[in-house]
Amino acid sequence: MIVTVTNGENLIKAVKDAETMNITKIIIDADEITLNAPVHIPKKLKALSKYLIIDGCGTTIKAGVPMPYLIGRPQPVDANEANNIMQSQGFEITNMFLDCKGIADYGIQMRCTYHDHIKRVTVISALKGGIVEEFGMNCLIEQCETRNISGIGIGLHNGTYPGAGYNKSGSNMGTVSQCRSFPKQGQTACFSSMASGNTAFIRCTVDAASNQIPMRGFWVVNDGSTTCKSVRITDFWAETTTSVAMIDLSLTGGYAHISGGYPQYAGTMVRAQGTNYSEVHIERYGNINGSAKFEAIDQDTCWYFGANATSYDFTNPTNWIASTLPGKYFIEGFHYNKEWSLRANGATKLNGKNILTQP
Repeated sequence: MIVTVTNGENLIKAVKDAETMNITKIIIDADEITLNAPVHIPKKLKALSKYLIIDGCGTTIKAGVPMPYLIGRPQPVDANEANNIMQSQGFEITNMFLDCKGIADYGIQMRCTYHDHIKRVTVISALKGGIVEEFGMNCLIEQCETRNISGIGIGLHNGTYPGAGYNKSGSNMGTVSQCRSFPKQGQTACFSSMASGNTAFIRCTVDAASNQIPMRGFWVVNDGSTTCKSVRITDFWAETTTSVAMIDLSLTGGYAHISGGYPQYAGTMVRAQGTNYSEVHIERYGNINGSAKFEAIDQDTCWYFGANATSYDFTNPTNWIASTLPGKYFIEGFHYNKEWSLRANGATKLNGKNILTQP
Protein backbone atom coordinates (compact mmCIF):
# COMPACT_ATOMS: atom_id res chain seq x y z
CA MET A 1 0.00 0.00 0.00
CA ILE A 2 1.24 3.51 -0.90
CA VAL A 3 0.14 6.41 1.32
CA THR A 4 0.47 10.10 0.44
CA VAL A 5 0.70 12.72 3.20
CA THR A 6 0.71 16.53 3.10
CA ASN A 7 1.61 17.64 6.64
CA GLY A 8 3.61 16.65 9.70
CA GLU A 9 0.72 15.14 11.64
CA ASN A 10 -0.24 12.88 8.74
CA LEU A 11 3.38 11.81 8.24
CA ILE A 12 3.71 10.78 11.88
CA LYS A 13 0.42 8.86 11.68
CA ALA A 14 1.25 7.09 8.42
CA VAL A 15 4.61 5.88 9.73
CA LYS A 16 2.99 4.64 12.93
CA ASP A 17 0.24 2.89 10.92
CA ALA A 18 2.90 0.84 9.09
CA GLU A 19 3.12 -1.25 12.25
CA THR A 20 -0.44 -2.54 11.85
CA MET A 21 -1.25 -1.86 8.18
CA ASN A 22 0.35 -3.18 4.99
CA ILE A 23 2.03 0.14 4.15
CA THR A 24 5.20 -0.22 2.07
CA LYS A 25 5.73 3.36 0.87
CA ILE A 26 4.91 6.85 2.16
CA ILE A 27 5.09 9.81 -0.22
CA ILE A 28 5.27 13.37 1.11
CA ASP A 29 3.41 15.76 -1.21
CA ALA A 30 4.28 19.17 0.25
CA ASP A 31 6.90 21.84 -0.31
CA GLU A 32 7.48 22.22 3.43
CA ILE A 33 6.21 20.68 6.64
CA THR A 34 6.89 21.41 10.31
CA LEU A 35 7.12 18.71 12.94
CA ASN A 36 5.91 19.32 16.48
CA ALA A 37 6.86 15.77 17.47
CA PRO A 38 9.41 13.27 16.12
CA VAL A 39 8.62 10.79 13.36
CA HIS A 40 9.07 7.49 15.24
CA ILE A 41 9.96 4.58 12.97
CA PRO A 42 8.03 1.56 14.31
CA LYS A 43 9.80 -1.38 15.90
CA LYS A 44 7.68 -3.77 13.82
CA LEU A 45 6.29 -3.67 10.28
CA LYS A 46 3.09 -5.30 9.08
CA ALA A 47 4.21 -5.70 5.44
CA LEU A 48 5.63 -9.10 4.57
CA SER A 49 8.64 -7.42 2.94
CA LYS A 50 9.61 -5.86 6.30
CA TYR A 51 10.71 -2.81 4.34
CA LEU A 52 9.30 0.74 4.40
CA ILE A 53 10.13 3.60 2.03
CA ILE A 54 9.65 7.24 3.02
CA ASP A 55 10.04 9.46 -0.05
CA GLY A 56 10.17 13.19 0.65
CA CYS A 57 10.00 14.10 -3.05
CA GLY A 58 12.23 17.10 -2.31
CA THR A 59 10.27 18.40 0.67
CA THR A 60 11.75 20.46 3.53
CA ILE A 61 11.01 19.16 7.03
CA LYS A 62 11.60 21.58 9.91
CA ALA A 63 11.74 21.11 13.67
CA GLY A 64 8.96 23.09 15.34
CA VAL A 65 9.96 22.22 18.92
CA PRO A 66 12.99 20.64 20.63
CA MET A 67 13.12 16.88 19.99
CA PRO A 68 15.64 14.01 20.01
CA TYR A 69 15.43 13.57 16.21
CA LEU A 70 13.26 14.51 13.27
CA ILE A 71 13.12 10.92 11.99
CA GLY A 72 14.35 7.98 14.03
CA ARG A 73 13.74 4.64 15.63
CA PRO A 74 13.13 4.52 19.39
CA GLN A 75 15.66 2.89 21.67
CA PRO A 76 15.05 -0.84 22.35
CA VAL A 77 14.60 -1.78 25.97
CA ASP A 78 17.41 -4.35 25.97
CA ALA A 79 19.71 -6.48 23.79
CA ASN A 80 17.05 -9.13 23.25
CA GLU A 81 14.60 -6.67 21.74
CA ALA A 82 17.41 -5.01 19.76
CA ASN A 83 18.32 -8.29 18.05
CA ASN A 84 14.68 -9.14 17.38
CA ILE A 85 13.77 -5.83 15.73
CA MET A 86 17.05 -5.66 13.80
CA GLN A 87 16.54 -8.90 11.93
CA SER A 88 15.30 -8.41 8.36
CA GLN A 89 13.80 -4.97 8.92
CA GLY A 90 15.07 -2.09 6.79
CA PHE A 91 13.97 1.38 5.81
CA GLU A 92 14.61 3.69 2.88
CA ILE A 93 14.56 7.42 3.62
CA THR A 94 15.11 9.55 0.56
CA ASN A 95 14.78 12.92 -1.18
CA MET A 96 14.35 15.41 1.66
CA PHE A 97 15.91 18.44 3.35
CA LEU A 98 15.88 18.28 7.17
CA ASP A 99 16.27 21.53 9.12
CA CYS A 100 16.86 20.78 12.80
CA LYS A 101 16.77 24.55 13.55
CA GLY A 102 19.36 24.13 16.32
CA ILE A 103 16.71 22.51 18.57
CA ALA A 104 16.67 18.86 17.39
CA ASP A 105 19.52 16.57 18.40
CA TYR A 106 19.60 14.54 15.16
CA GLY A 107 18.20 14.76 11.69
CA ILE A 108 18.00 10.98 11.30
CA GLN A 109 18.88 8.55 14.08
CA MET A 110 18.18 4.95 13.10
CA ARG A 111 18.57 2.04 15.49
CA CYS A 112 18.68 -1.73 15.11
CA THR A 113 17.98 -2.27 11.41
CA TYR A 114 19.27 -4.31 8.50
CA HIS A 115 19.77 -2.92 4.99
CA ASP A 116 18.73 0.67 5.68
CA HIS A 117 19.15 2.91 2.64
CA ILE A 118 19.37 6.66 3.21
CA LYS A 119 19.94 8.70 0.06
CA ARG A 120 19.75 12.27 -1.20
CA VAL A 121 19.06 13.68 2.26
CA THR A 122 20.48 16.99 3.52
CA VAL A 123 20.55 17.73 7.25
CA ILE A 124 21.40 21.12 8.74
CA SER A 125 21.76 22.64 12.23
CA ALA A 126 21.50 19.48 14.37
CA LEU A 127 22.84 19.56 17.92
CA LYS A 128 24.43 16.09 18.05
CA GLY A 129 24.39 14.43 14.63
CA GLY A 130 23.15 14.73 11.07
CA ILE A 131 22.58 11.11 10.00
CA VAL A 132 23.58 8.38 12.43
CA GLU A 133 23.03 4.62 12.30
CA GLU A 134 23.28 2.72 15.60
CA PHE A 135 23.43 -1.07 15.12
CA GLY A 136 22.53 -0.50 11.47
CA MET A 137 23.83 -3.66 9.86
CA ASN A 138 24.80 -3.48 6.18
CA CYS A 139 23.31 -0.01 5.81
CA LEU A 140 24.01 2.33 2.89
CA ILE A 141 24.08 6.12 3.18
CA GLU A 142 24.70 7.78 -0.17
CA GLN A 143 24.65 11.21 -1.83
CA CYS A 144 23.75 12.88 1.46
CA GLU A 145 24.97 16.18 2.88
CA THR A 146 25.31 17.75 6.33
CA ARG A 147 25.86 21.37 7.31
CA ASN A 148 26.35 23.21 10.58
CA ILE A 149 26.31 20.08 12.76
CA SER A 150 27.73 20.33 16.28
CA GLY A 151 28.66 16.66 16.79
CA ILE A 152 28.84 13.98 14.08
CA GLY A 153 27.92 14.71 10.48
CA ILE A 154 27.32 11.13 9.26
CA GLY A 155 28.05 8.18 11.54
CA LEU A 156 28.10 4.38 11.59
CA HIS A 157 27.92 3.60 15.30
CA ASN A 158 27.31 0.83 17.79
CA GLY A 159 24.08 0.58 19.74
CA THR A 160 23.59 2.53 22.96
CA TYR A 161 20.65 0.58 24.42
CA PRO A 162 20.97 -1.17 27.80
CA GLY A 163 23.24 -4.18 27.45
CA ALA A 164 24.47 -3.19 23.98
CA GLY A 165 28.16 -3.49 24.75
CA TYR A 166 30.82 -2.85 22.12
CA ASN A 167 31.17 -6.19 20.34
CA LYS A 168 27.66 -7.21 19.28
CA SER A 169 25.91 -3.98 18.31
CA GLY A 170 28.08 -2.32 15.67
CA SER A 171 26.90 -0.99 12.32
CA ASN A 172 29.06 -3.64 10.70
CA MET A 173 29.43 -3.66 6.92
CA GLY A 174 27.93 -0.16 6.74
CA THR A 175 28.86 2.09 3.78
CA VAL A 176 28.83 5.86 3.33
CA SER A 177 29.21 6.80 -0.32
CA GLN A 178 29.51 10.10 -2.23
CA CYS A 179 28.47 12.18 0.77
CA ARG A 180 29.57 15.70 1.68
CA SER A 181 29.92 17.50 4.98
CA PHE A 182 30.27 21.25 5.48
CA PRO A 183 31.79 21.46 8.97
CA LYS A 184 30.98 23.72 11.89
CA GLN A 185 33.72 25.26 14.01
CA GLY A 186 34.81 22.66 16.58
CA GLN A 187 32.58 19.92 15.15
CA THR A 188 33.59 16.54 16.57
CA ALA A 189 33.83 14.81 13.17
CA CYS A 190 32.34 15.07 9.71
CA PHE A 191 32.26 11.27 9.31
CA SER A 192 32.64 8.58 11.96
CA SER A 193 32.71 4.85 12.59
CA MET A 194 32.39 3.78 16.23
CA ALA A 195 32.82 0.22 17.49
CA SER A 196 31.83 -1.07 14.05
CA GLY A 197 33.70 -3.42 11.72
CA ASN A 198 34.22 -3.55 7.94
CA THR A 199 32.85 -0.05 7.43
CA ALA A 200 33.59 2.02 4.31
CA PHE A 201 33.63 5.69 3.36
CA ILE A 202 33.83 6.02 -0.42
CA ARG A 203 34.31 9.24 -2.44
CA CYS A 204 33.25 11.49 0.45
CA THR A 205 34.10 15.18 0.80
CA VAL A 206 35.05 17.25 3.84
CA ASP A 207 34.13 20.60 2.38
CA ALA A 208 34.95 24.19 3.32
CA ALA A 209 32.48 26.36 5.25
CA SER A 210 33.64 29.97 5.78
CA ASN A 211 36.78 29.03 7.73
CA GLN A 212 34.89 26.66 10.03
CA ILE A 213 37.45 24.14 11.27
CA PRO A 214 36.25 20.73 12.54
CA MET A 215 38.21 18.60 14.96
CA ARG A 216 38.29 15.67 12.51
CA GLY A 217 37.31 14.79 8.98
CA PHE A 218 37.03 11.02 9.55
CA TRP A 219 36.98 9.46 13.03
CA VAL A 220 37.31 5.71 13.56
CA VAL A 221 37.01 4.65 17.20
CA ASN A 222 37.26 1.10 18.55
CA ASP A 223 35.55 2.27 21.77
CA GLY A 224 36.64 -0.90 23.54
CA SER A 225 35.35 -3.17 20.78
CA THR A 226 37.31 -6.22 19.67
CA THR A 227 35.40 -6.30 16.36
CA CYS A 228 36.51 -2.86 15.11
CA LYS A 229 39.04 -4.48 12.80
CA SER A 230 38.76 -2.80 9.43
CA VAL A 231 37.72 0.42 7.75
CA ARG A 232 38.16 1.75 4.22
CA ILE A 233 38.40 5.45 3.44
CA THR A 234 38.85 5.74 -0.31
CA ASP A 235 39.00 8.54 -2.88
CA PHE A 236 38.10 11.26 -0.40
CA TRP A 237 38.45 15.01 -0.95
CA ALA A 238 39.25 17.59 1.74
CA GLU A 239 38.77 21.33 1.29
CA THR A 240 39.71 22.35 4.84
CA THR A 241 42.13 21.57 7.64
CA THR A 242 41.28 20.15 11.08
CA SER A 243 42.28 20.84 14.68
CA VAL A 244 43.01 17.17 15.57
CA ALA A 245 43.47 15.22 12.33
CA MET A 246 41.84 14.76 8.95
CA ILE A 247 41.74 11.01 9.71
CA ASP A 248 41.85 9.92 13.37
CA LEU A 249 42.12 6.15 13.90
CA SER A 250 41.82 3.92 16.95
CA LEU A 251 41.94 0.26 15.92
CA THR A 252 41.77 -3.15 17.56
CA GLY A 253 43.88 -5.30 15.30
CA GLY A 254 42.94 -5.46 11.62
CA TYR A 255 43.62 -2.55 9.32
CA ALA A 256 42.61 0.85 8.04
CA HIS A 257 42.89 1.18 4.26
CA ILE A 258 43.20 4.83 3.21
CA SER A 259 43.45 5.23 -0.54
CA GLY A 260 43.15 7.90 -3.19
CA GLY A 261 42.98 10.89 -0.85
CA TYR A 262 43.30 14.49 -1.98
CA PRO A 263 43.70 16.78 1.05
CA GLN A 264 44.49 20.32 -0.05
CA TYR A 265 45.76 21.93 3.14
CA ALA A 266 48.28 21.35 5.92
CA GLY A 267 47.51 19.96 9.35
CA THR A 268 47.69 16.40 10.64
CA MET A 269 46.79 14.06 7.79
CA VAL A 270 46.49 10.77 9.70
CA ARG A 271 46.65 10.16 13.45
CA ALA A 272 46.65 6.50 14.47
CA GLN A 273 46.83 4.17 17.42
CA GLY A 274 46.01 0.50 17.76
CA THR A 275 46.43 -2.80 19.53
CA ASN A 276 47.43 -6.27 18.34
CA TYR A 277 49.66 -4.85 15.59
CA SER A 278 46.96 -2.92 13.79
CA GLU A 279 47.87 -1.84 10.26
CA VAL A 280 47.41 1.54 8.59
CA HIS A 281 47.70 1.41 4.80
CA ILE A 282 48.06 4.78 3.05
CA GLU A 283 48.33 4.76 -0.72
CA ARG A 284 47.54 6.62 -3.95
CA TYR A 285 47.44 10.06 -2.34
CA GLY A 286 47.24 12.60 -5.13
CA ASN A 287 48.51 15.45 -2.98
CA ILE A 288 50.11 16.03 0.42
CA ASN A 289 50.86 19.58 1.52
CA GLY A 290 54.54 20.03 2.28
CA SER A 291 53.70 21.33 5.78
CA ALA A 292 51.39 18.44 6.62
CA LYS A 293 52.12 16.06 9.50
CA PHE A 294 51.38 12.49 10.51
CA GLU A 295 51.06 11.20 14.08
CA ALA A 296 51.99 7.78 15.46
CA ILE A 297 50.48 7.63 18.93
CA ASP A 298 52.00 4.23 19.75
CA GLN A 299 54.89 2.13 18.48
CA ASP A 300 52.95 -1.10 17.88
CA THR A 301 50.77 0.02 14.96
CA CYS A 302 52.25 -0.89 11.58
CA TRP A 303 52.24 1.82 8.89
CA TYR A 304 52.42 1.09 5.17
CA PHE A 305 52.85 3.81 2.52
CA GLY A 306 52.45 2.74 -1.09
CA ALA A 307 52.24 4.31 -4.55
CA ASN A 308 51.73 7.89 -3.37
CA ALA A 309 52.22 10.39 -6.20
CA THR A 310 54.08 12.89 -4.06
CA SER A 311 57.62 13.85 -3.14
CA TYR A 312 56.65 14.02 0.55
CA ASP A 313 59.28 12.29 2.69
CA PHE A 314 57.54 9.97 5.11
CA THR A 315 60.86 9.10 6.77
CA ASN A 316 61.68 12.65 7.85
CA PRO A 317 61.05 12.98 11.62
CA THR A 318 60.01 16.63 11.18
CA ASN A 319 56.99 15.39 9.22
CA TRP A 320 55.73 13.54 12.30
CA ILE A 321 54.16 15.01 15.42
CA ALA A 322 56.76 15.19 18.22
CA SER A 323 59.32 13.98 15.62
CA THR A 324 58.24 10.42 16.45
CA LEU A 325 58.24 7.99 13.53
CA PRO A 326 56.23 4.77 13.79
CA GLY A 327 58.02 1.84 15.36
CA LYS A 328 57.09 -0.25 12.32
CA TYR A 329 56.69 1.13 8.82
CA PHE A 330 57.19 0.13 5.21
CA ILE A 331 57.32 2.43 2.20
CA GLU A 332 57.06 1.69 -1.49
CA GLY A 333 55.66 3.57 -4.41
CA PHE A 334 55.99 5.64 -7.52
CA HIS A 335 57.18 9.13 -6.66
CA TYR A 336 57.63 12.36 -8.56
CA ASN A 337 61.27 11.43 -9.16
CA LYS A 338 60.01 8.51 -11.30
CA GLU A 339 61.89 5.98 -9.20
CA TRP A 340 60.42 3.09 -7.30
CA SER A 341 61.36 3.18 -3.64
CA LEU A 342 61.22 0.54 -0.95
CA ARG A 343 62.05 1.30 2.64
CA ALA A 344 61.49 -0.73 5.75
CA ASN A 345 62.07 1.28 8.92
CA GLY A 346 64.82 3.17 7.10
CA ALA A 347 66.89 0.03 6.47
CA THR A 348 68.81 -0.53 3.25
CA LYS A 349 68.75 -4.32 3.53
CA LEU A 350 65.90 -6.74 4.05
CA ASN A 351 66.67 -10.40 4.79
CA GLY A 352 70.26 -9.72 3.81
CA LYS A 353 69.37 -8.26 0.40
CA ASN A 354 69.64 -4.68 -0.80
CA ILE A 355 66.49 -2.55 -0.83
CA LEU A 356 66.05 -0.09 -3.69
CA THR A 357 65.71 3.28 -1.97
CA GLN A 358 64.63 6.71 -3.10
CA PRO A 359 67.66 8.64 -4.46
